[in-house]
Amino acid sequence: FAARFGWAPPAPAFAAVTIAFADLDRAARLMEARGIGLRRSGPDLWAAPADTNGFVMRMIAHAQA
Repeated sequence: FAARFGWAPPAPAFAAVTIAFADLDRAARLMEARGIGLRRSGPDLWAAPADTNGFVMRMIAHAQA
């Protein structure tokens, strides 16, 4: 987990979530407008634990779900 996300949660912990959005670009613009930095990896977007109360958030387009 730490190698992939650069962060190791304390165990046991809620460490990551994937959320599918009908309009991924719109969701990204909303989050970025509120100061949340997103990172793109392929078609997915990722928000770091520092911006999500301590967990990794993967954002995908609903069609990928």
